[in-house]
Amino acid sequence: MARPFLSSVAIVVCMERGNNENIPEIEEVEAVACAIQNMCLTATAYGLGSFWSSPKIIYSKEMNSYLNIRKQDKCLGILYLGYTTIDWPKGQRKPIEYLTDWND
Repeated sequence: MARPFLSSVAIVVCMERGNNENIPEIEEVEAVACAIQNMCLTATAYGLGSFWSSPKIIYSKEMNSYLNIRKQDKCLGILYLGYTTIDWPKGQRKPIEYLTDWND
C-alpha cells in the first residue's frame, strides 16, 4: 500500500488489445513487457531506480473499471520510478560462457 508514496512516479501499465485477430494476445502482452524493460533500462541510464510490480489487484474487474479499459484489454502492472536513497550498486556479470549452452 505504501509503495506508490515511496516512489517519485508510479505508472500503471496497460495493454490495449488490437483489432487484428491474427496476432495472438500473448504477443501483445510480450510487446508491452519489452517496452517496460526498455523503460527500466532508460531509467537506469539516467540514474533512476525502477521496479515493476504486479499486485493481485491489477487483474481485477474493479481495476479495469477504475482504469476505464475494455474487457479485452489488460492492466499488466505498476512501474515505480524514482531516485534511490542508496548508493548505486556495481554490476557484476559472469562471462557468457558460464550461462550459455551451445548445441551443434
